[in-house]
Amino acid sequence: MNGSICLLLALFFTSVLAGLVDRMQDVSDAQRYPLIRDFIRIEANILRLDNPRGISHTGLPCDITDSCDPRVIAFIDTEKPNHDFGGDSVPYRNWFTLYDGNNINSPEINKLITRDICGVPIRKVNVRVRAIDKDMFNDDKIDNFACFITTDNTPAADEKSAQWSAEMPCYGEDKSAIRVWIQWRWYLIPEQQCRASSNGRGWLDGWFTK
Repeated sequence: MNGSICLLLALFFTSVLAGLVDRMQDVSDAQRYPLIRDFIRIEANILRLDNPRGISHTGLPCDITDSCDPRVIAFIDTEKPNHDFGGDSVPYRNWFTLYDGNNINSPEINKLITRDICGVPIRKVNVRVRAIDKDMFNDDKIDNFACFITTDNTPAADEKSAQWSAEMPCYGEDKSAIRVWIQWRWYLIPEQQCRASSNGRGWLDGWFTK
């Protein structure tokens, strides 16, 4: 069996296994959170990256002699909140750059991103945040952060009555000590104001792109 076939089989079985795990989480969510269908605007304020030791996801320093050079990107995932980061959920090319700096470990960000849900049934939303350490030759992941909003928190009746959440820590997928802090709110909007959008996945995403 040649290398290409082995690679394709490995990708296939990895995708199948990940899909089963995601589906199990979907089933668990269905037992915990009510299904809602409405026209909703979500606002997430990405406050700061908390990385006082200046490390990447490996636990090693971003730079031996200096601090990290972080780029922070984010996306509000309303379609596949339980799926893995990257092509299985939202290809990184579609994310929004919120911060791009040099020689700083724990930058203040304070940038707002929004997304509308236009009559599609939901139980959970994932405010996904990704931080990387820029490098001349190969960027290194600091960590990926999943920040969940669930429907046991009822959307406000309108923007005027919507209250911001308390500051909320989001934990990295690599179980590191690094945190991202966010605040969020969501509220009902008139149907005619709803801006439909998608995660922007292509048919190859989830197989060859992460």
